[in-house]
Amino acid sequence: MFSIKELVVLFIFAISVCFAEDSETIDNSEKLTLGKIQLTLKKGLSQSEIVAAIGSPNMVTKDKQGRETWVYDKLSTEQTKESNKKGWAIGAVTNFGGDDVGVGGGYADQKKSSKIQKSQKTLTVIINFRESLVDDFSYHASSF
Repeated sequence: MFSIKELVVLFIFAISVCFAEDSETIDNSEKLTLGKIQLTLKKGLSQSEIVAAIGSPNMVTKDKQGRETWVYDKLSTEQTKESNKKGWAIGAVTNFGGDDVGVGGGYADQKKSSKIQKSQKTLTVIINFRESLVDDFSYHASSF
Protein backbone atom coordinates (compact mmCIF):
# COMPACT_ATOMS: atom_id res chain seq x y z
CA MET A 1 0.00 0.00 0.00
CA PHE A 2 2.52 2.64 1.16
CA SER A 3 6.24 2.38 0.75
CA ILE A 4 8.51 2.69 3.76
CA LYS A 5 9.65 6.08 2.48
CA GLU A 6 6.07 7.38 2.30
CA LEU A 7 5.30 6.09 5.80
CA VAL A 8 8.41 7.76 7.19
CA VAL A 9 7.44 11.06 5.57
CA LEU A 10 3.92 10.78 7.01
CA PHE A 11 5.30 9.95 10.46
CA ILE A 12 7.71 12.89 10.43
CA PHE A 13 4.94 15.21 9.28
CA ALA A 14 2.62 13.99 12.01
CA ILE A 15 5.27 14.44 14.69
CA SER A 16 6.23 17.92 13.46
CA VAL A 17 2.71 19.26 13.82
CA CYS A 18 1.94 17.53 17.10
CA PHE A 19 3.19 20.39 19.18
CA ALA A 20 3.65 23.89 17.87
CA GLU A 21 4.87 26.53 20.32
CA ASP A 22 6.26 29.98 19.85
CA SER A 23 7.42 32.66 22.24
CA GLU A 24 8.35 36.24 21.47
CA THR A 25 10.10 38.65 23.81
CA ILE A 26 10.31 42.36 23.21
CA ASP A 27 12.80 43.99 25.49
CA ASN A 28 13.31 47.75 25.53
CA SER A 29 15.57 47.87 28.55
CA GLU A 30 18.59 50.15 28.71
CA LYS A 31 22.07 48.80 29.32
CA LEU A 32 22.27 50.66 32.63
CA THR A 33 21.40 48.18 35.39
CA LEU A 34 21.44 48.24 39.18
CA GLY A 35 24.21 45.65 39.20
CA LYS A 36 26.33 47.77 36.88
CA ILE A 37 25.84 50.79 39.14
CA GLN A 38 26.78 48.81 42.25
CA LEU A 39 29.93 47.44 40.61
CA THR A 40 31.00 50.72 39.01
CA LEU A 41 30.38 53.58 41.45
CA LYS A 42 33.12 54.32 43.97
CA LYS A 43 34.20 57.49 45.70
CA GLY A 44 37.11 59.17 43.93
CA LEU A 45 36.22 58.19 40.34
CA SER A 46 36.55 60.98 37.77
CA GLN A 47 33.67 62.27 35.67
CA SER A 48 35.26 60.85 32.51
CA GLU A 49 35.50 57.40 34.14
CA ILE A 50 31.81 57.59 35.06
CA VAL A 51 30.78 58.56 31.51
CA ALA A 52 32.92 55.76 30.06
CA ALA A 53 31.40 53.19 32.42
CA ILE A 54 27.70 54.10 32.49
CA GLY A 55 27.17 56.82 29.89
CA SER A 56 26.01 60.42 30.02
CA PRO A 57 23.58 61.58 32.71
CA ASN A 58 20.03 62.75 32.05
CA MET A 59 20.51 65.92 34.08
CA VAL A 60 23.45 67.94 35.44
CA THR A 61 23.14 70.68 38.07
CA LYS A 62 25.59 72.90 39.98
CA ASP A 63 25.20 74.37 43.43
CA LYS A 64 26.52 77.76 44.65
CA GLN A 65 29.91 76.28 45.52
CA GLY A 66 30.30 74.92 41.95
CA ARG A 67 29.83 71.25 42.89
CA GLU A 68 28.11 69.20 40.20
CA THR A 69 25.32 66.68 40.68
CA TRP A 70 24.54 64.18 37.96
CA VAL A 71 21.19 62.40 37.77
CA TYR A 72 20.55 59.24 35.78
CA ASP A 73 16.87 58.36 35.49
CA LYS A 74 16.11 55.22 33.49
CA LEU A 75 12.86 53.41 32.74
CA SER A 76 12.68 50.04 31.01
CA THR A 77 9.64 48.15 29.81
CA GLU A 78 9.61 44.44 29.09
CA GLN A 79 6.76 42.76 27.26
CA THR A 80 6.59 39.01 26.83
CA LYS A 81 4.11 37.30 24.54
CA GLU A 82 3.66 33.54 24.62
CA SER A 83 1.46 31.54 22.26
CA ASN A 84 0.84 27.83 22.45
CA LYS A 85 -0.91 25.55 19.98
CA LYS A 86 -1.09 21.86 20.65
CA GLY A 87 -2.68 19.00 18.73
CA TRP A 88 -1.89 16.63 15.91
CA ALA A 89 -2.72 16.28 12.24
CA ILE A 90 -1.90 13.87 9.48
CA GLY A 91 -2.72 13.82 5.82
CA ALA A 92 -1.14 12.88 2.51
CA VAL A 93 -1.94 12.35 -1.12
CA THR A 94 -0.07 9.77 -3.15
CA ASN A 95 -0.37 8.38 -6.60
CA PHE A 96 -1.33 4.70 -6.37
CA GLY A 97 -2.02 2.79 -9.60
CA GLY A 98 -2.59 5.97 -11.64
CA ASP A 99 -5.14 7.39 -9.19
CA ASP A 100 -4.56 9.97 -6.50
CA VAL A 101 -5.22 8.39 -3.14
CA GLY A 102 -5.64 10.55 -0.07
CA VAL A 103 -5.06 9.57 3.50
CA GLY A 104 -7.28 11.39 5.91
CA GLY A 105 -6.28 13.08 9.07
CA GLY A 106 -7.51 15.42 11.66
CA TYR A 107 -6.63 16.89 14.95
CA ALA A 108 -7.50 16.20 18.49
CA ASP A 109 -6.80 17.93 21.75
CA GLN A 110 -6.59 21.22 19.88
CA LYS A 111 -5.69 23.98 22.31
CA LYS A 112 -4.62 27.52 21.50
CA SER A 113 -3.73 30.09 24.10
CA SER A 114 -1.73 33.27 24.35
CA LYS A 115 -0.54 35.40 27.22
CA ILE A 116 1.03 38.86 27.35
CA GLN A 117 2.95 40.05 30.38
CA LYS A 118 4.30 43.56 30.86
CA SER A 119 6.68 44.80 33.54
CA GLN A 120 8.47 48.08 34.11
CA LYS A 121 11.60 48.92 36.05
CA THR A 122 12.98 52.27 37.13
CA LEU A 123 16.49 53.16 38.19
CA THR A 124 17.46 56.57 39.56
CA VAL A 125 21.10 57.34 40.31
CA ILE A 126 22.37 60.58 41.89
CA ILE A 127 26.10 61.28 41.88
CA ASN A 128 27.63 64.26 43.69
CA PHE A 129 31.05 65.50 42.56
CA ARG A 130 33.63 67.58 44.37
CA GLU A 131 36.48 68.88 42.18
CA SER A 132 35.31 66.58 39.33
CA LEU A 133 35.64 63.44 41.49
CA VAL A 134 32.81 61.33 42.96
CA ASP A 135 32.17 62.59 46.49
CA ASP A 136 28.91 60.77 47.23
CA PHE A 137 26.23 58.81 45.39
CA SER A 138 22.85 57.15 45.94
CA TYR A 139 20.50 55.05 43.86
CA HIS A 140 16.98 53.66 43.94
CA ALA A 141 15.52 50.83 41.87
CA SER A 142 11.91 49.69 41.64
CA SER A 143 9.84 47.36 39.51
CA PHE A 144 6.11 47.07 38.89
